[in-house]
Amino acid sequence: MLRLNIHVLIKVLIKLVLPSLVVAPAWSNELTAARPLASSIKSQEAAERENFAAVLARLNSLIQKEPLNSLLLVKRGRIYSHVGKFQNALKDFSLAVKISPDLYESYQLRAEVYEKLGQYQNEIDDLSSAIRLNPNLQALYEMRGYGLYRLGHLRDAIADCTKVMGFQSDSPLPYRIAAAAYEELGLLDSALALRTKILDLHDKDAFDYRNRARVYELLGQQELAQADRKKAASLANPTELAQMQLKDPLTNFTNPGTETPKDIIAKQLENTPVVLPFHYDSDGHICIPLQVNDHALRFILDTGSETSDLWMRGTSGVAELDHVRLPNTKASGAKYFSGCFRARDLKLGHIVLPRVLMEVDEGLFEHKNLDGFLGGNILENFVVTVDYRKKVVVFSSLVENHDSEEWIVIPLWTRDHLPYCSIRLNGSHEFRAQLDTGSLANMSADSLLKPAVDQKFTFSERSSGPWLGNLWVEPIELEYLELSGRSFQSPIVEVFSAADAPAAADCIILGNSFLSRFKTVTFDYLSKKIMLRPDDTGEVSAPEMFAKGKYFFLHNEQQKAIDAFNKTTALDDDFALSCHTYRSAAYVNLRQYRKALSEITAAIRLEPKNANSYATRAWVYGMLGEFRLQIADDTMAINLEPKNRFAYVNRAFAYERLRNYQLAKRDRQKAHSLAP
Repeated sequence: MLRLNIHVLIKVLIKLVLPSLVVAPAWSNELTAARPLASSIKSQEAAERENFAAVLARLNSLIQKEPLNSLLLVKRGRIYSHVGKFQNALKDFSLAVKISPDLYESYQLRAEVYEKLGQYQNEIDDLSSAIRLNPNLQALYEMRGYGLYRLGHLRDAIADCTKVMGFQSDSPLPYRIAAAAYEELGLLDSALALRTKILDLHDKDAFDYRNRARVYELLGQQELAQADRKKAASLANPTELAQMQLKDPLTNFTNPGTETPKDIIAKQLENTPVVLPFHYDSDGHICIPLQVNDHALRFILDTGSETSDLWMRGTSGVAELDHVRLPNTKASGAKYFSGCFRARDLKLGHIVLPRVLMEVDEGLFEHKNLDGFLGGNILENFVVTVDYRKKVVVFSSLVENHDSEEWIVIPLWTRDHLPYCSIRLNGSHEFRAQLDTGSLANMSADSLLKPAVDQKFTFSERSSGPWLGNLWVEPIELEYLELSGRSFQSPIVEVFSAADAPAAADCIILGNSFLSRFKTVTFDYLSKKIMLRPDDTGEVSAPEMFAKGKYFFLHNEQQKAIDAFNKTTALDDDFALSCHTYRSAAYVNLRQYRKALSEITAAIRLEPKNANSYATRAWVYGMLGEFRLQIADDTMAINLEPKNRFAYVNRAFAYERLRNYQLAKRDRQKAHSLAP
């Protein structure tokens, strides 16, 4: 789930006038469960850091005397890796590989660093080299098997895990990886055999019982599924039970009923689908109305979110948090905690979902009007159709007739409740793609795009979100994207550094800027298909045109950007606020300040309590020499957001021009105190 930064004008202004002032979990949560970190770890890590510093100093001294000693380089690389200096570790391991190409440990250790940086293909290549040098080390096959699984090479992953099993390994990990791969391939009997084998080896893990229950349910063996869920509940601590319930939020593990969630939903639908209107928020997210505990809320339809989340500020009067805190990992690898609560009911139109467990998260940055995500753990119980032309979302249990040759029907597989398919970029090899209605943009890690795009990236724009964090991206235009043999020209992809978000670097994300090319997109979770109905009008959608406008703006083609944003609002005025903001920035770049002023004033009319908009209009007033108006707008920005550093610097500039040096000095001191 991504947030696009619409306040680009501030960045432009800072560059113009204020130059002087101005991390992945090792295993999928489907394979092993996250555990809370003990409080004593922090003090232990501090002691380790001191010890590592002493060891590192000693190694530096030795390597200075013997710069081509591969064993010393490997030792130092391991220290760098342990303290998070991954680029330094890569240099040491790469030099060790060059000096001693027959030392398998160098390849293995470099592969571990590549995994931490999200460079999974490099990881697999190094593990393959290590295996050639040491074909009997089971850990290498286990590591490569997981890397292959993560990139969607499922049969190759199974082959590596089967090799590990041949070593008579008592580790459950290769069985878990292979079982998950078999499930994604739809080979449920093979998955069940491995899930059972895992419990023979390791029968005390609640998550293993939960995972086997899921396979039993898919095979229609409901009684066995219920028994496994009860067993899982008996073994789990409160945190683990909450984590499992979030995976199956419509199932009561301690007292499972006789019907599956899909059965309960199908009865309520009775061939009468739920049809909900949607609108785009200011950043292009699809927003639908629903009710939680009889409170009317606005949720993002987010196929790219594992769980359905209510945001923290939306809990007042709606939900009371459980005492359980859930450990999670952001895309960068940073740890954080979230809460949860069990809703009495969640209503989608006439469908009532009772006792739904929902996660409570921090929400999207700077969003004041949205309340949460409707994620894959609930969506997967429906056939979900997004009609981009009529602007409705349809929840049903049946698929609309799609016999026409115009329809594109492709296999869909799910992992952690997220939908994936295979695509091809620029005629290169196939990539795994996540279909994410919660993102306006298409996104990819730079390391993943290397086979298809040979260029360096500068990363000039911001995206952010509760899981993504703050991330620098660069929009590029691909030649074409192939989907089920059909070619689609000029998709725009926002590229980010895999090192900055390794946990998001294993697939390409296709968001609404691509999905909205189609008249309708149907996620048939039940039959594992996605159906795309092409738009025969040839008209570019508003989300796609908005993405083009951003692309032109960030590549300094300002008039093209203005034209694209004009077309965007003509297609759909839901994008008006974002387009006014970007057009004002484009006019600033063209030094057309009166037009910039008009655009930012229009943005303020649409969102009158946005402090950044007042601060940017104040700057434009300053460029026009209207310093009293500048001061008024900066003061308004500060009243709305007392820690708006830019507004203080801006107002100090105006005070100085009016020769009120004391107030200018006071504002500069305040701005300095707010500096990071």
